[in-house]
Amino acid sequence: MSSHYNLLEVLLLSAKSRKPIISTFLIMVAIGIVLAYFLFSNKSTTLTEDFIVIYSSYTDEKSALVTYSSDTQFNNYIINDIALENIFKFNGKYIVSSRYSGKYHIFENGKIESHKFDDPKGITFSYSNDQFAYFITNIGPKEIDDILYYQSGYTLIDDDYSEEYEDYNLGFFTTGTSFNSYIYILTFDPSIEKEQILKIDHNGDIIKKFTVSNTPSVNQRSLISTNSNIIYVTNNGNVYFIDDNDQVKENKINFDSEVLKVFENRGLTYIITYSGELYSINENSELTEKKLAFNLENRSILMQAEATEDSIFLLWQYDEKTEKNIGFIEEYSLADGEKKNEIQLMNIDDLNLTSFILYEGGN
Repeated sequence: MSSHYNLLEVLLLSAKSRKPIISTFLIMVAIGIVLAYFLFSNKSTTLTEDFIVIYSSYTDEKSALVTYSSDTQFNNYIINDIALENIFKFNGKYIVSSRYSGKYHIFENGKIESHKFDDPKGITFSYSNDQFAYFITNIGPKEIDDILYYQSGYTLIDDDYSEEYEDYNLGFFTTGTSFNSYIYILTFDPSIEKEQILKIDHNGDIIKKFTVSNTPSVNQRSLISTNSNIIYVTNNGNVYFIDDNDQVKENKINFDSEVLKVFENRGLTYIITYSGELYSINENSELTEKKLAFNLENRSILMQAEATEDSIFLLWQYDEKTEKNIGFIEEYSLADGEKKNEIQLMNIDDLNLTSFILYEGGN
């Protein structure tokens, strides 16, 4: 960019010796050149949505929340915390949580407000419904009568950030969701070598345990709730539906790779895999398959997926073509899987991309 900087210096020096109006014009031209270079060098096109992107370190208390608008403008907010991973929306606010520190940070109206649990613990997953924000937590292993247990639980907060929590010795809690006033939590319990889904009532009592597998088989973003079911998907292609009477139905899909995310859209359940397979399932369990038109030779380290009514957005960490740690958001059509748009994200020294979310509210 040296030639552009030289031109910028010439314009700024010229502005000092000119009349105020001319000076202002020259300065605006200089700024325009820099912005044009930034946009060109990042090869950014416009997306149809705005996003919040999370960057974080896993060794230092250094993270960033960056908002990207559809016209490629961005704002950068520094957060002094480690291992920020999960971001979700709760009552119009955006909350991002740390896997290690037990802290969560609320982003609203361009400001960050930080909180820490009274009893610090790691947060493996977080989500919300209309009433509460939920944090799936892990305290760590402990040995009882020569048997290794993992102590895990959940903490929920309301609009006033009042905390309620429950802890259990039932394995490593991975993810969770809510359905009909119950909490459903996925756990792998090494003491009995079982992966299970726990159905928990509002008092913290376990109402039922659904056995999934003898080994971990369900990814963090492969358990969701819809209006009529709990749905979870294993990496070997089993799709399970749990209704409000605890009846379980199964569907089988042959995947080429592991599941990236399961989500609901327009009454359909979508499953996207790391290789770009996109499946939709209707209420009658009828299956439709598409293939997203992305090139695995040019991208690797697929991080996350978000969806709107018409599009699915993918967050990538690394560009194999340039062999650089470059972040991208790509937009694909849900109708035919074709690529629509792409934006290259800014790099922040020593920080990794960890997550993103659709953003409503402006920069």
